[in-house]
Amino acid sequence: MLKVFKHEEPKKENIEFDIYTPLNIEFGVWNISKEPTIYWRTGDFRGSLIEIGIGKHKNDIRSITLPICKNVYEVDNYCENNFNIFKGSPILELQNINDEIYTDEKGTLKVYIESKSVSIIFSENKISDCLQNDNVYFYLDANKSLVGLRVNNISNENKAILKQALA
Repeated sequence: MLKVFKHEEPKKENIEFDIYTPLNIEFGVWNISKEPTIYWRTGDFRGSLIEIGIGKHKNDIRSITLPICKNVYEVDNYCENNFNIFKGSPILELQNINDEIYTDEKGTLKVYIESKSVSIIFSENKISDCLQNDNVYFYLDANKSLVGLRVNNISNENKAILKQALA
């Protein structure tokens, strides 16, 4: 699991929806020749996968890519906001990783398409806190582990692209 051990100022987001890569989010600006990106991935690696890019030394979040997920649900609202919300961008603690580019943890990945947002959940742990980086909310459990995220303010056009891409 990824743990959030602190946070920094919110970063500029670039959120893209596409038929071939359903969701891709990039945070801030970075130079991979100065600091490589490592990737934490979860899902069943056949019908579901999410990849989170992290700065190798700074441990800041750089990207989130959702290439596939077959567990897709349409709901009015995935969760009521019964948690604390803090503004910022997560600095992550990587547990059980070697010096590899990719760290894979098998898990269950679910996508909840809501009226104006999408929640992507990769742990059944209860959400207790939320770290808000502009339109992307990072869901944290009581141990500060990253259990999911929510992308807010999605247009109807992007919602349709996401639904089609994940169908």
